[in-house]
Amino acid sequence: MVNTALKPLDPKECEELPKTKMVKALQSAYTLASKNHDLDYYKGVLQEFHKAEKEWMEQVAKEEAEMARVAEEKAKAAEEAEKEEEEEEAAKKEKKKKAPRKSKDGDVEMEDAAEAPKSSKKRKKEAESEGEGKVSLESLFRLRDVC
Repeated sequence: MVNTALKPLDPKECEELPKTKMVKALQSAYTLASKNHDLDYYKGVLQEFHKAEKEWMEQVAKEEAEMARVAEEKAKAAEEAEKEEEEEEAAKKEKKKKAPRKSKDGDVEMEDAAEAPKSSKKRKKEAESEGEGKVSLESLFRLRDVC
């Protein structure tokens, strides 16, 4: 039964559901209409529906506000943790930095300035390999003393 012209329906016509597929809400509307209630009853049903819808919307708004609050707290906690990590890294970097020089008041005289600087083994080997073809005076004096 299609009522596109919005003609008044007889409750007896609504008792029998059409054989076409219908949504459950439409089926319940047909059964409600078949009970032949007065207009005030339907107004009350509509008010209850609006009241339930309003409560549902308020509940959804509360849940969204709670979720936003929790997300904000998590973001704050993450930000604080990040700051702490940065501070720890900065503290580690400060510890790793070289200590400042103890004396900045000019030249310091060296007592052992006459001594030749010691060279490493690698440098000694390089010096020996360079000097293989050359004969030093010291080696000649040693040979003379030995003979």
